[in-house]
Amino acid sequence: MTDEKINKVNHFDKEKIFEDNCRELLDELILRCSIHRIPFFWTAAVKNNDNETKYISDGVGVASKNIVLKEDRISKHLAINIGFDVIPSHLSQEFDSFEEWFNKKGS
Repeated sequence: MTDEKINKVNHFDKEKIFEDNCRELLDELILRCSIHRIPFFWTAAVKNNDNETKYISDGVGVASKNIVLKEDRISKHLAINIGFDVIPSHLSQEFDSFEEWFNKKGS
């Protein structure tokens, strides 16, 4: 397999298929989870080409249901979904050199 095939963007447009076959199921899931106060986040890539990837996302958030989670991954997923970049805390520190980073990590 060549590098060209490995890195090629898959082109697809499943927006109509999603709306015709999946939207009703997702709406039902949202309704049931809302009724039972079950927070969740869902996303799917429905269109992809050389210029963009289009996602459809939905869910039941914790804030809207006044739910406090010990480990709130849902809010983090929602933040990423609206464009926040994720940088692990151990990479967010700035170091002047690899040696400085290595020495700090070893201590």
